[in-house]
Amino acid sequence: MTALVRNTTRDVNSKGCEKRYLYQRASTGTIHEYALVAQRFGSDLCEPVTERADLIVRGVALAKFDNPSSSTSNRVPMIAGRIAGFDNSAGNDAITANDYGRLVFAVDTNTLARTNGDTGGGPTRSPAGFYGGTQTKNGVTTLVLVVPDDFETAVSILQELGPAAETSPSQASILHTARGVVTSNVASLAAFTVSGSGRDGVTYLEDDIVLLAAQTTGAQSGPYVVGAVNAGVAPLTRPSWWAAASVQAMSSEFNINAGTVFGGSKWFATVAGAITVDTTAPAFYPRVQKGVSSAMTGTPGAVTITGLWLRSGGEVIYSRKTTGGTPGHLSRVDTAGAGDGQTVITSTGNETSTISYAVVN
Repeated sequence: MTALVRNTTRDVNSKGCEKRYLYQRASTGTIHEYALVAQRFGSDLCEPVTERADLIVRGVALAKFDNPSSSTSNRVPMIAGRIAGFDNSAGNDAITANDYGRLVFAVDTNTLARTNGDTGGGPTRSPAGFYGGTQTKNGVTTLVLVVPDDFETAVSILQELGPAAETSPSQASILHTARGVVTSNVASLAAFTVSGSGRDGVTYLEDDIVLLAAQTTGAQSGPYVVGAVNAGVAPLTRPSWWAAASVQAMSSEFNINAGTVFGGSKWFATVAGAITVDTTAPAFYPRVQKGVSSAMTGTPGAVTITGLWLRSGGEVIYSRKTTGGTPGHLSRVDTAGAGDGQTVITSTGNETSTISYAVVN
């Protein structure tokens, strides 16, 4: 299959991912801008993705490189993250909405498949990333691929878990993916408002996965598939890999791909023991929540930071972002809470500094 490189339609959201550079392998073909780039296991050189089983996708190239004569002459810049613009395979290899969050595989630099191509003789395709839904732009719908910076680690975990993790992540996979997280109660699962207040700047589309983290009825918390959007609302249903009454690992985590505050964050279920979907209240918290406070006020200076997702036993790490007034020694008093936690930071001096903080759960 010939790769179709959409240089003008590829959308890359690299929040939380760092640009990396690798040298190009000699005599492996042209690396195209915005096309998938991979490494072979045991090699520090990169190459364009082809249908073979010994590669690990690293992201998309940020420049074009012609067929090289030397493996150390072309230093290729690339970036990972949430990438749109990929073609889907056909037939039984076609990726569907039920595959959201699953590990998917590369057919070539622009085509994805739901299987590794094994028909009895072993895999013929390499892991490409996690399926992140679809995106429609200029009337064309393409697949979204999520390639985290630590993709190699995630693949290693899935390989250790065995074939069940590849075919049925509901029972075996520890790591899942969601488009965004909603941190306020959704009153009606049948009429979810896809944008606006409480959506962290995300406008949800049909087939997106959304993580509900603050349901008043705790057993409703967890992932949902966004249904057909009509007049700004859509029904929410459980994905097949998180079906009602299924049992999920207590260590289940979700990478959040988009959002003004929580894009790039990782949320985990804090319940002790396994999760029985729609029976257990899993109580999700972010691993890390970051922010910057307003200026300290008063004599001595103090600032109250609210809206924290601070688990009991969690920690608030803080330092001055900007220094103003007369600096003194800083101290803090924390109150735990799921979105309603807070910390009060007080100075011994009359300062007006702003505070950079990170909540670590």
